[in-house]
Amino acid sequence: MKRCFVILSFLLISCGSSTQVSSSENTLIEDFNFFEKHTQNLIFKSSTDELAGDYSKEIIAISSIIKKAPDNLFFEISGHTDSVGSEELNVALSQKRADKIKELLVKEGCKSSRLVAKGYGETKPLASNRTSKGRKANRRVEIAAFKS
Repeated sequence: MKRCFVILSFLLISCGSSTQVSSSENTLIEDFNFFEKHTQNLIFKSSTDELAGDYSKEIIAISSIIKKAPDNLFFEISGHTDSVGSEELNVALSQKRADKIKELLVKEGCKSSRLVAKGYGETKPLASNRTSKGRKANRRVEIAAFKS
């Protein structure tokens, strides 16, 4: 698969260096900007795959966008952890977090075949793991769209 439009939690990437963006792609990009806001609210409790707070609105909003995306797009749900615990445990935990979001999206009607869950452990921190605020920010999921 070819990485196409976006790493939804943080930045928007268009594939192809000189590709023109169609109006339907513009609409999709606007949807992904909306999507970014919702993935940032999917924060996990320390050392668990349990989401902190009420996440149902975010899952519904994300699933709505995925369901209306073109059929040639697939989505990677990447799980991440803070640096507390061993690397091996964090990779397993991040996989559980990604699997949890995939499960919730499938329950909302997204096709499982369009979703891939992958755990990255503590390898891609957003913030310093030296503070509780930074560790909280690192316990997250990101969703990226891929064109087949």
